[in-house]
Amino acid sequence: PVSRLQLIAPNIPWLEYLNSVLNIPNVVIKPSYVIMVEHPSYFSELEKLLNNTPKRVLANYLMWKAVESSIPYITEKLEQFECSTFRWPKCVSLTLESMPIAISALYIRKHFHEDIRQEVTEMISNIKKGFVKHVKSADWMDDDTKFHALEKLAAMSSVVGYPDELLSDKKLEDYYKGLHVESDNFLKIRLSTNLFMYEAEVKRLVLPLNQINWIGNAGRVLYVNAYYHYPTNSIELNAGRLQSIFVNNDRPRYINYGAIGYIIAHEITHAFGVEGSNLDKDGNFVDWWVPSTKEKFITKVQCMIDQYGNYSVPELGLNLNGFRTIEENIADNGGARHAYLGYNEWVRRNGKEPLLPALNYTDRQLFWISAANGWCANEIPSSMKRQIHNNQHLPFKFRINVPLSNTDYFAKDFNCRIGSNMNPVSKCEVWRSL
Repeated sequence: PVSRLQLIAPNIPWLEYLNSVLNIPNVVIKPSYVIMVEHPSYFSELEKLLNNTPKRVLANYLMWKAVESSIPYITEKLEQFECSTFRWPKCVSLTLESMPIAISALYIRKHFHEDIRQEVTEMISNIKKGFVKHVKSADWMDDDTKFHALEKLAAMSSVVGYPDELLSDKKLEDYYKGLHVESDNFLKIRLSTNLFMYEAEVKRLVLPLNQINWIGNAGRVLYVNAYYHYPTNSIELNAGRLQSIFVNNDRPRYINYGAIGYIIAHEITHAFGVEGSNLDKDGNFVDWWVPSTKEKFITKVQCMIDQYGNYSVPELGLNLNGFRTIEENIADNGGARHAYLGYNEWVRRNGKEPLLPALNYTDRQLFWISAANGWCANEIPSSMKRQIHNNQHLPFKFRINVPLSNTDYFAKDFNCRIGSNMNPVSKCEVWRSL
């Protein structure tokens, strides 16, 4: 609560500060309101710094920070000290920053193909069906835990490409009605849009965490990314991600399922990882596991932590961190397995597809090749080192080679010898039968 922060840094009037700066309409922040403070010790040290710094220095610092942030928008002479680049990329970037929802709406209406949305929606359905069959047949889970897992899967919603509100002029006009641009002065326009964006963010602070908000989704439409949102039990596949390199209706489904299907299944699996396993279908912290099944789940998780931790990068003299990356590793392994099962579900209903000409590969082999292609990269040692030390995601080659080696399906489809790199005797997967 705010009262706790007041104890950590008592000389800073937190209630007055928060109410003044946030200024949320019809909301008065009280001492009992809970706020997230990632590093409390920072604020105790900040208080010491403020107390020991002359007020004139503080005032000059604040004024300088205000000026510094405006330098790119004041004069060309000042702008050249910040960077030297063509004007159009900067204008595009600033427009995207200032009005992401308006730009997203323009992009969706002109460039996004509705048939892709339909295709991906069907893929989500098929991958979920494969997941359902897998949970039902999991001999390590009791019936009660299975029920709650399937209930959560059924309740999971999705935003494919964009929220529907982006197609409504009325919604967009209502959203932007608070934006007032009354000048042709570039700096004033930028300040107006900054204020509008800030106030819009502040208004969202009082929304329930488990309530899907289209404005948040709309602001990310152009990102080349996908997400699982824990509080809302929903997946989000942005239009920026649904490009032809990942999904295309003019190519076979085994290519699409290997590419974007892997991403879809990855995000779905997040609902059942270490963090997701503690949340129910509505995003509430609820322990829905029978203790004996939870113990088996923890054993499977530990197997994967140890497995990844034993992988090394000889050129760096480093081992992977299996603990820090466990959430993404579980999702990667689930992504490979359940995208494959989703494709099998499509084949069961629609029949086999023609193979690619001049390539001596089966449809299943082409699925795996497509999945691997999405992680193809020439990572330099310095980049890999930063990734291993700081990131929750591992370097690309481990994000595909390890999950594929953990599934019996890959080994069977490519006839990998038992004990080989891609078919080890000892495998670890959380969402598989014992």
